Amino acid sequence: MMMMMMMLLLLLWYDAAEEIKQETAHVGQTVRLPCWTTVNYYVDWRRLDTLQSDHTYIYSNGHVWQDFRSRFSVQVTETTDKVDEYTLVIANVQLNDTAYYLCKEEAGIGPEHYFHLNITGRPNEFTL
Repeated sequence: MMMMMMMLLLLLWYDAAEEIKQETAHVGQTVRLPCWTTVNYYVDWRRLDTLQSDHTYIYSNGHVWQDFRSRFSVQVTETTDKVDEYTLVIANVQLNDTAYYLCKEEAGIGPEHYFHLNITGRPNEFTL
């Protein structure tokens, strides 16, 4: 029974990993990562260096955490069809913003939305 539960958890993790949205941006650009929920709770945005690493909160309980306020914000759009959007906006992205980002309803109800953000150097302005 225990082995079956472990296999199920592994399959669930694998399914979630396949649903990671890949995003790429250049240094200095603004990135928008959209997340939707139909559950009437706040959404958390978290940063993970790897899928197995501990997370760091970026946005929780309706507020961006102090360490992220200079370049990170969350645009909340409430709609009449009970679908709320919580878009993570990262201004002037830097190479060290390359990470996984997780949008999750804070009470643990509803789907999780994973993004892998890859930041590259500035594109060349001129080609020879």
